[in-house]
Amino acid sequence: MLAANRDVLLPVALTVGLLPLVILFSFIVRIATVTERTVATIPFTTPEPEQ
Repeated sequence: MLAANRDVLLPVALTVGLLPLVILFSFIVRIATVTERTVATIPFTTPEPEQ
């Protein structure tokens, strides 16, 4: 009976334990992707030159 509980408990405990890290990593990858796609290639300038 104890071995059957261990067969179920171990994967559930690993999943619950690693879930916060997976969520954090997915947010980091999302932020990095959005930042990479929206980065400006040239600095902001106005159409007419400043005097």
